[in-house]
Amino acid sequence: MKFEILIILIVIIVVSSSTSLGTYLRTPRAPQPQQRICGGNFTAIGSKCYYIEKDNAQEWLSAIYQCSRMGGHLASIESVQELDAISKELKSNSEYFVEKTYIPGRHGLGENRQIEPGLQKNITGTWNYSYECTVINSSGRTGTAMGYLNRLFVCEKNEEPTQEQKQNIIKYYKKIGEKYYYIENSDPAQWNIAFHVCKDWGGHLATPRNELELINLSKILEPGIQYLIDLNDYLEEGQFMSVTTGLKNNYVSWAAGEPNMEFGVGNVVIEKTELGTYMRHVPHQYPYSYICEASI
Repeated sequence: MKFEILIILIVIIVVSSSTSLGTYLRTPRAPQPQQRICGGNFTAIGSKCYYIEKDNAQEWLSAIYQCSRMGGHLASIESVQELDAISKELKSNSEYFVEKTYIPGRHGLGENRQIEPGLQKNITGTWNYSYECTVINSSGRTGTAMGYLNRLFVCEKNEEPTQEQKQNIIKYYKKIGEKYYYIENSDPAQWNIAFHVCKDWGGHLATPRNELELINLSKILEPGIQYLIDLNDYLEEGQFMSVTTGLKNNYVSWAAGEPNMEFGVGNVVIEKTELGTYMRHVPHQYPYSYICEASI
């Protein structure tokens, strides 16, 4: 009798254990977060992909070009959480260029601000002598540095905008040919201001890539007005680079006698005339109308 009772107890335990195991296996478990795969030189930090330049300090525009060539832009930091996550990866006693930003309670780099030795102005001139650019440090603080100073920098990978984001962007723009443009006629600006305005509106200074795009643009330009596009030779006189791609050898359609190099480095503008629509090289220090192109 005792032996039969023992057998019954063993069967009950085995059945109970099997049922518990089966219930455990069938119970849906919360998905585990997966590390984001960024590709290229970018690394996942939080919900975004970043590249942090830790060795080769450069002036602000050179940093922008390098980010563009990598398929990104200077990092746009939108919250304290993003700032803290990035700051943990930065070297101490260094400053890093990022896109202009303001995080409440974090502005000011402190009294013991460290400045790298040997900083010099760019060799091509003083085009950026008045450009104040945003920098961050490993303490999670933000501040400003002049654009001609050499700093490290943080790039953020370009992301394909969602359909909702695209709709919010194009409401500011007009479709001309296959692209969307915004033409600023009434409020001329210097290049750095125009650069940031276009970026704030979900775009960039226009990049005409061929004759057809230039012809399409000319249909809505005011005759005799010069419009900034994204080409300039700020870093190397006579070498016109696209801020959007970070590359040289872009499409150009110069007017007769252009590019005029008498004044040194400068911007490239589009001007509509009776003879056609052409590009000109103009001094950097003056405000101009400008053309934004939607980043969609």
